[in-house]
Amino acid sequence: MKMTIQAEVQWVRYLAENGVRTSLPIQTIEGNMTKVCIDREQCFIAVVFEGVPVKFFDREPELWGSGLFS
Repeated sequence: MKMTIQAEVQWVRYLAENGVRTSLPIQTIEGNMTKVCIDREQCFIAVVFEGVPVKFFDREPELWGSGLFS
């Protein structure tokens, strides 16, 4: 599961590096993009992304289109 999440985060970074507007993942102090956290015998995989200004598109459906992603 961790490898799947890491691959997805690397894909988002690749998209950003190639011109797609997206929120970038933030690396840990160790240089990783994911962090395994254990709490009460449960394991969680955490990923943190930069914050970005948002719009709620469900209120403005005309905003959807190719211009949104370029």
